[in-house]
Amino acid sequence: MRKFLVAVFALVLLLGSSASIVTAQTSSDDDEATPGVTIPDQDRNNPPSTDDEDEDDQDIDDEDVDSDAEDSGVNPVNPQLDDVVTLYATSGAPIATFTVTDAERGWDDYEEYSEPERGSTYLAVSLEVENVSDEAWNLNPYDFILQDGQGFAYGNSYVSVVEDADPEVLEEEITIDGGDSWEGVVIFEIFKDQELAHLYWSDSGVLLTLADLSETA
Repeated sequence: MRKFLVAVFALVLLLGSSASIVTAQTSSDDDEATPGVTIPDQDRNNPPSTDDEDEDDQDIDDEDVDSDAEDSGVNPVNPQLDDVVTLYATSGAPIATFTVTDAERGWDDYEEYSEPERGSTYLAVSLEVENVSDEAWNLNPYDFILQDGQGFAYGNSYVSVVEDADPEVLEEEITIDGGDSWEGVVIFEIFKDQELAHLYWSDSGVLLTLADLSETA
C-alpha cells in the first residue's frame, strides 16, 4: 500500500512539472511576439519625417525670408555705384529713386570765369533720378551733399556751364513729372588730392545715403 501511494505521489509531481514547463514556454513565446512598445495605426500611416525632409522645409522657410527682405522697402546701408536708393513718403509710398553711376574729377565744361580755385578741381557726380510717384516732384541741386574722407561736408557748386554741355548739369531746381526721369551730373569743387567718402541727399528732415565714393576717381 505504501509503495502504491509513493508511486501516485511521484506521478502527480511529474505531471505538475510538465504543466509548469508548458506554461513557461507559452509565456516566453508571447513575449517575443508582442514588443514592449506598439506604434498606433495612425502613426504607421504618418511615419516621422527624415532629415532630408526637414532640410527641404528649412529651404522653403529661407526662401520666404529672403522674399520678405526684398520687399521690405529698406535701402542699402552702404550703397555702391549703380545701386538704387529710394525716397519714401511718411506713408511708406515710394516717391523717387536715385542711382549714382559715376564720379569723375577734372570736369571742365564750365565757362572761363568759373575756373576752380588754385589746387582745386571740379568733381562731376553722374546720376539718374526717377519720379516713381503719380505727382510732379522737384529736384534741387543744393539738396546734394558731398562728404570727404575726413568727414567734412560740401554743398553743390554754382558753376557757369558752357552751352550744350554733355551730360546735362543740374544747375537749378527742376520739376520731374510722375513717371518721368532725369539723367545728368551734379558738380562739386574739391581739392585735387582730396579723398572722398559719400554722396547724400537731404530735404525736409530726410537724409539718404546715395553712394559710397571712396573707391572712385
